[in-house]
Amino acid sequence: MAEMIPITVSVTDSMSDMATPVTYYFNVVNGPNGVNNGSLNGTYVCKFDGYNDRSGSRWTSLSSFQADGDGNLTNGVWDMNGRTFNSEMSGTVTGGYSIGSDNNGMMSVSSTVTSGGNGSVSQQYAIALTNTTTPAQQFRMIETDDVGSTASGQHGTGVCYLATPAAFAVSTISGQSFAMGMQGENSSGTPKAYAGQFTASAGNDSGGTITSGILDGMRLDQTADNGGTLGSGTYSAPDAQGRVSLTMIPTGQTTGQTFVVYIIDANHMFLLETAGDTGLLTGDMRTQLQSSNTASNLFSGPAVLYGQAYFFNSSNSGVSGYKSDLWQTSDTYTGTYTGTITLNQSYTDNEGTYTDGADNGASTSLTFDSSNPGRASVSLGSSEWMYLYFFNNNSAFMVDFANSGYLKSGWLEAQSATFDSSAMAGSYMLGKLPPLDTTDNDVVGVLTLDGSGNITGGVSTAGEGNFSWDQSAGTMSITGETVTTTYGGFLIGSGNKGLSCVVISATKSVCLENAASDASMMTLQQ
Repeated sequence: MAEMIPITVSVTDSMSDMATPVTYYFNVVNGPNGVNNGSLNGTYVCKFDGYNDRSGSRWTSLSSFQADGDGNLTNGVWDMNGRTFNSEMSGTVTGGYSIGSDNNGMMSVSSTVTSGGNGSVSQQYAIALTNTTTPAQQFRMIETDDVGSTASGQHGTGVCYLATPAAFAVSTISGQSFAMGMQGENSSGTPKAYAGQFTASAGNDSGGTITSGILDGMRLDQTADNGGTLGSGTYSAPDAQGRVSLTMIPTGQTTGQTFVVYIIDANHMFLLETAGDTGLLTGDMRTQLQSSNTASNLFSGPAVLYGQAYFFNSSNSGVSGYKSDLWQTSDTYTGTYTGTITLNQSYTDNEGTYTDGADNGASTSLTFDSSNPGRASVSLGSSEWMYLYFFNNNSAFMVDFANSGYLKSGWLEAQSATFDSSAMAGSYMLGKLPPLDTTDNDVVGVLTLDGSGNITGGVSTAGEGNFSWDQSAGTMSITGETVTTTYGGFLIGSGNKGLSCVVISATKSVCLENAASDASMMTLQQ
């Protein structure tokens, strides 16, 4: 519901001459009415990636709380770190929420520091929920209090999953192997990204050890792989909120990096670096579910490969630009530990220049590492390296880097869906991947596809000094390459004016924003 608020403005110049008053009308949209509060009910685990307005520095928080289905948040805990922090901070959180009939909502929280500092702060978020089941399995959020005279001076975007508290146990880590994908920046603000794998020993009530592992990746200003093998490490028993302390020590060293891990369920976790390195790393951790690590088991069938990249400016040792890539692939194995990846449909946004299909038909080989479960190297030449760390069939973390100042991270996801508009009909949560550009606007909302290619819905945006709540997305449509094509690619809008998307499953698609200089990517999730 909206109303027009009149504001009359008059101006007097230095000669005391007054101009004729002008009345402006501002369209103000009321907040959600709480009718769907019951859709948020259970324990949720969240990862939020934000930026500080003043310095442009990145920070990340992990949190866990209970939503009671009646608008209240309780039993909340959080951990937070950033490259300009003196130390990692943690604390408690309470709050409330209100969700409207379209599954867009608002959430307010009060956070109190209990370690690494002191004080309390209140924050506000716009949220959007998936709605195929109740309670909602996932929601996304953007910070909306970076406006007005009490602006927070920070903004960002987050994702939350309904947790399984029964998985808050040593058995979730004990004797398992895990793949990881992590992004962040060093103490100077230079981006860095890693993907890796490790195996945990059988543990006891107090935790256990890491027996082996490996990482690949680097900082943007480096010219070679800065990863290496893991020689040892430890993990603690989860606490009542599912938090685990994890330490990884490189081979030949006596100290390493410490992370806090938030368990979501038996197969999915978030992790956040808390000590041992200058700067910040954060990301996802997945249990490796493959029954074997041969190419035939891990790498066969259609998949979607997507990621975001930075370019390095050597003249000022900073970021010069951004790129996003979205590919539909065919994956085939050619030997016990070898395979071929072919790009069938491709969309690219390179520093604001959009291309459709430029990489179609490209093919390259990859080799699985028999010594490190799920690790595969993709052949890209002598000066660029891509690694995939698999955690299930055709599902992996990706890191791609070059000695010419290029760094990309992302995902490979197995593709399984019926590619037609009627099969895609329904409401989708729209959420943005963590932005690369510190000044980029954050977006969250709900879009509805009617089965004939028409799209409506409400979207909220926020960034440095601005916030727009649940504004109508208008009427858009799927155009150009429709979802009836072989590979599941489709356009919302057209050319440089829309989104290019690829269907991953019947409930999820991933999109890049055409001709966006900040290389924005987002997901549509039921």
